[in-house]
Amino acid sequence: MLKLDFFLLKNDEFDKSRFQRRKTLNIFGQKMTFASLEDTILIKLLWYKDTKIEKHLIDAAFVYQIQKANLDKSYLLGWVENITLKTF
Repeated sequence: MLKLDFFLLKNDEFDKSRFQRRKTLNIFGQKMTFASLEDTILIKLLWYKDTKIEKHLIDAAFVYQIQKANLDKSYLLGWVENITLKTF
């Protein structure tokens, strides 16, 4: 089973940044574009803020735990602070 999430871009700085940082990978012979690890964590945190559905918080924590050695932590922390000041 394969589950895909699709995102509509908003005209804000965070979504512009997410779009610029996307990754294109070759999966099963097909080029597919994915959000960066950091942006996946950030969007899950925003979804949790909006919905209070704990699964989003757990997903963000799992991505962080599994990928923490590969994360751009300065990018992640910068947006957490930026998003926190504006939306939480």
